[in-house]
Amino acid sequence: MGKQSPPRYPFSGNNFLKAACKIGYEKINQTGSHVKVRKYLDDGKNHTFSFPLHDELKLGLRESLIKEVEEYNPNIDFRSIVYGIKKRNVQ
Repeated sequence: MGKQSPPRYPFSGNNFLKAACKIGYEKINQTGSHVKVRKYLDDGKNHTFSFPLHDELKLGLRESLIKEVEEYNPNIDFRSIVYGIKKRNVQ
């Protein structure tokens, strides 16, 4: 199976924040329309990044953020969480 296609509808920064919080990130700061989130990792380090809470995150930014989160959380399929993709049970 290949990479899932992102949805074609607008995807907001608030939706991205909700997805990040589902896997353990917490909102630590907000300046204007940009929010900063952090997660403490198993190795004792932390991963912090920021993104805009705009009504629509453009596809390139969204994909870049997903890639970054998945690099720091290799055991989590963050793309599926962001896009609400449910995994099928294959029998």
